[in-house]
Amino acid sequence: MILAIKHRVRETREPWTDPNHTHTKPPRDSRPVYLGEFDLPRGYLTPCPCCSPNNYKFGAGKIAWFPDEHVLRLIGPQCFRTLNPDLHDAAVAQWEKEKKETQARDYLLERRDLVEGWLLVAGELLVMARAADRFFPALSGMFDNRAGVPLYPAIRDGFLHVWEEQPEFVTNEKGETYTKMVTKLVIHNAVSGEQALKPNRKQLEVALSQARTALSQAGAFSAEYIKAASAEDKTRIAKMMQTALKAIKQCHDLLEIDCRFLRVENLQNIRGWASRPNARLQFELGFGDGRITVTKDEQSHSIIIPEALRVRVPPSFEIP
Repeated sequence: MILAIKHRVRETREPWTDPNHTHTKPPRDSRPVYLGEFDLPRGYLTPCPCCSPNNYKFGAGKIAWFPDEHVLRLIGPQCFRTLNPDLHDAAVAQWEKEKKETQARDYLLERRDLVEGWLLVAGELLVMARAADRFFPALSGMFDNRAGVPLYPAIRDGFLHVWEEQPEFVTNEKGETYTKMVTKLVIHNAVSGEQALKPNRKQLEVALSQARTALSQAGAFSAEYIKAASAEDKTRIAKMMQTALKAIKQCHDLLEIDCRFLRVENLQNIRGWASRPNARLQFELGFGDGRITVTKDEQSHSIIIPEALRVRVPPSFEIP
């Protein structure tokens, strides 16, 4: 039942609509037994029958069974403490003890139904990562070696710079102060995804493939096996899944940063900057029809953007 409640909360984001939930305020002497915890996505709140039955107040809470009343309530994380600190603290202590004993099992059981969806997304990410690992080093090489445009060193701090004359106060040997004009690099605009052009850009395909395989293996165990497995086995499988999910998420986030370079607004910013006579680098940038073209000194060089990267944004990968 606890897993079903958590799944409904995750899907509906409305804990108070769960059919097991009781809306009445518990008596002060009603002993709670904490069976689980739930979290809502950022921006979502839920009321609490203990302290705010009519107001949306909490983004996380506890699944509490009240054996004296034979009812279940989804309440705020510390709310019953306002009614009876002693009973709340005793329930928390028991819950923490049980959680240590069952956390690996619960971690796996709560996520088994999500593994199939995660694997599908990881497969899409793998296609993009494979293309990115080949394309971005080639794109960097086109700028640096073929076109003679050292773009990454010029934008590695995340900004496009231009040369400007600016006044500077100078004091001579006599202590007299005067103004002279000096040429300085100043920020013109921001740039995104510059890390995609790093010479030592992290390769994502192998790490993502290994993590996807590990996630598949961890998710292949049945609920019955997980319940009956030794504590050591449950912990091992849970760590395997946790590590795999973390690795996939990390690859997803790095791929998302890479793809920002290819967004139209980013390429437009670079093109406009590079056409300015006072830009740190001057060249012509063309893009469209799945191709990027760099022209300098009347010499043009082009590269085709892989189909997998033309979506510009990787699919979402969320871990509850």
